[in-house]
Amino acid sequence: MWLTERNSAAVATAVAAAGTARAEALAAADGALLDRLQAERAADRARAAAATAAAAAIGVAPGQALPGWAAV
Repeated sequence: MWLTERNSAAVATAVAAAGTARAEALAAADGALLDRLQAERAADRARAAAATAAAAAIGVAPGQALPGWAAV
């Protein structure tokens, strides 16, 4: 009987530890997802800024951005 109670207590402790580990893993996954979304938004903003800068540099005629020897 004593051994059964001891094993039962050990199992309950292991179950509680597993529950804590699960909660920590879920919190870490949520944090990683938020970091990923922020990185994607930053990349989108950088791409839009680069496209705007390229459009401003090139203007309406692409030949304006080329060196003289490459202009057609």
